[in-house]
Amino acid sequence: MAKKKVKERYCPECGEKLKPSDKYCMHCGYSFEERKKSKPKIIPILISIIIFIILWIIVRLLTGKPILPDLSIIGKLFNPAG
Repeated sequence: MAKKKVKERYCPECGEKLKPSDKYCMHCGYSFEERKKSKPKIIPILISIIIFIILWIIVRLLTGKPILPDLSIIGKLFNPAG
């Protein structure tokens, strides 16, 4: 039978060779568990942005103002002759 070739892992902090089951580096103490936990959470950020946009639209509609402010002044700044 052929053995499965296990991909060799190395510590990103010190470069020490690791066993596949290691949860931290025996040489420098780098923790792979903390690295997994510290990933940024994109879903809560996206949900917050969507909620903000929805609230913006509701407030603008209830106050009778256009959803987007008049941006034509920006065009006049770059094209004063027009």
